[in-house]
Amino acid sequence: MLPFQKGVIRIARESGVPVVPVTITGSNRVNPPRTKEIHPGPIKMIVHPPMGPASWEGVSDEAWLETLRERIASGLQHGAASAPISRS
Repeated sequence: MLPFQKGVIRIARESGVPVVPVTITGSNRVNPPRTKEIHPGPIKMIVHPPMGPASWEGVSDEAWLETLRERIASGLQHGAASAPISRS
């Protein structure tokens, strides 16, 4: 994963709304990087528990972003075992 920017925590702190971390896997096979190709295949998504105001009280931006990163990365380690996104 690329480094996270601090904008997400700043917006969350200012607005008081929770951040909902999401892990997505399989998209690199369906739409390979740096191409316009689209291939059939499953894309899996894990929606993690929200990280609300209590999660950032008394915590530095850097520490909170690291927790967010760990939560999203945990889905990569488990292979995003949720159901594929359905096609309508």
